[in-house]
Amino acid sequence: MRLYLSILVYLFPIVFSDSTQCRNDIQSVLSNLSHSYNLQMIDAWGKLPSGLLDLNLNSYGSYDSCNAIPESIAHYCYLSTGHSNITMDLSIREIPLNSQLPNPLMGLGVCVPQTCDESNLLQAMSSIHVNLSKTMGLNFGILSAATDSVSCSLRHRPMSKGAITVGCLFGFIGFVGISCSVLYEWRLWRKRKAVVLKSPDFDMSHPEQQLPLLQPGRQDPSRSRLDRTLKAFSSLENLKSLFSSRVPGKKEEPDLSCLDGIRVMSIMWVILGHTYFWILTLPFDNLKTSMSVLENPSFLIVLNAFFSVDSFFVMSGFLASYLMIRELRKDRPFGFFQIIGLYVHRYLRLTPTYLLVILFYGWLADFTGNGATWKQRTLEKHALCHTNLWRNLLYVDDLYNADLRRASRH
Repeated sequence: MRLYLSILVYLFPIVFSDSTQCRNDIQSVLSNLSHSYNLQMIDAWGKLPSGLLDLNLNSYGSYDSCNAIPESIAHYCYLSTGHSNITMDLSIREIPLNSQLPNPLMGLGVCVPQTCDESNLLQAMSSIHVNLSKTMGLNFGILSAATDSVSCSLRHRPMSKGAITVGCLFGFIGFVGISCSVLYEWRLWRKRKAVVLKSPDFDMSHPEQQLPLLQPGRQDPSRSRLDRTLKAFSSLENLKSLFSSRVPGKKEEPDLSCLDGIRVMSIMWVILGHTYFWILTLPFDNLKTSMSVLENPSFLIVLNAFFSVDSFFVMSGFLASYLMIRELRKDRPFGFFQIIGLYVHRYLRLTPTYLLVILFYGWLADFTGNGATWKQRTLEKHALCHTNLWRNLLYVDDLYNADLRRASRH
């Protein structure tokens, strides 16, 4: 511990030479460890990890310990260094680590005084690169093309006007769903009760014997437009349909349930691929081992998970063609406006759900978690949702440059 503190005392005046207030506050912490929170602040720093030869170059420190210190005194920051020229051959394409797989080569979690902002820490990282090369004669060629980044966590994130608006929108949708559920069940109960009361077998002296007739699960007697509208927006009825095991469709129509199996296998493949590729975007301590796993033939199913999405394209094209052919076989005319109607129907079917996902991810997802790299991993993509919303809703994002497509595809 004494050696560790001696190194910090030696390095800080060098790396923070252009930041007087930040440097003075850190030196004050190091010179007075008996003071409240000072030792806890230093203890929360990331230390030299084990497994350096296995390329374990990330040390988060103690995020929770740093956040236990009052926010007016200290805050947690994560410093990382990525490399812009390293590529990985993933069987079917080359993916730059710095764009598609932004896994930092090195990362360090620090707990610093509030006077040290992200610009001070970026300047410190640059000074470390320069001074290590000059004073120790070390040539870090791998860092010459590196991109440094600093992300300081915010414990209390104020909600923007956009986040409040989106939150109110989701609240309104939930209110409508619950209200329609209550009104629909109440109207359905009244109709069933009226049917029971009109029955000639109803015994007024023993009304409890008729109660099973009022239980849900019986045939829906409602036929009015209001009841159909309430049922369509009822959260309860939609959940029943979502988890129902009944096969929809009429018996005289062809059975296309074989597509359900293809959907299940494809979505499992999608989840498997995203699970591994999402891990590659985060710091981990067995980078050398993971590289050897990529060469395993059994891992090809993960490396080629890109093709899992193609099966959905095939099914979508098949069903669109099938529905169009079925319309053409009918006696009514099928022309230009009918074709446009199919595209409009497709757009209206996909876009509302797509819009809600984008709104949630772009404005509310930031408030669903926290952590050492949470801000670093979310803010950039959230900003893309803000600026590229109209492109996504018009489905024209593929017409723009490759970096934008990769960033806004999901």
